[in-house]
Amino acid sequence: MRREELRLRLGEINTNNQAEIITRRLRLRKLTLMDVQNVFNVVKHEEVGMWLAIGKGMSLTETTDYVNVFLQHWTRYDFGVWAIIHHSTKEYLGHCGLRYVDDPDGDVEILYALSPEYWGNGFAVEAAMATIYYAFKNLQVNKLTARVKVSNVHSKKVIERLGFNYLIDKHYGGNELSYYELLKTQF
Repeated sequence: MRREELRLRLGEINTNNQAEIITRRLRLRKLTLMDVQNVFNVVKHEEVGMWLAIGKGMSLTETTDYVNVFLQHWTRYDFGVWAIIHHSTKEYLGHCGLRYVDDPDGDVEILYALSPEYWGNGFAVEAAMATIYYAFKNLQVNKLTARVKVSNVHSKKVIERLGFNYLIDKHYGGNELSYYELLKTQF
């Protein structure tokens, strides 16, 4: 599916403020400490955790630390990771958002994680597309990066479907990662 078709499927993307993004099926809202249990219910699964930097399902304590890193990013930079909420069911599906890779002068990275029960429904693509739109329109970044574990074929398909271009495989933080980028001019 081409990016133009993806945009049409999203419907109107409403980004009235940095804390909320609305798409046709999803509401992306700023994560809070109240979401720790929701995030835990996603990242505790081995089939999710194995693709994160930690390489395994997370404990509740590890999840609390994970969410706190996202909240600190919001406080420091005024953007970050959103909770993905389904419009009609109000269920927490996962999280998606943006962060600086290593420092505020570095690249802005897109990231996402969904509960396995919601995989294969297009939610990751829809949330990520809205996040990309937000990054280019509201944050005025010129480039987004994505890092995916080399063996994570499904996530690579999502990234490529979003229009990211593969750059290189390289070792980072104990993991072998595929690096991708998407330029604003390509979106």
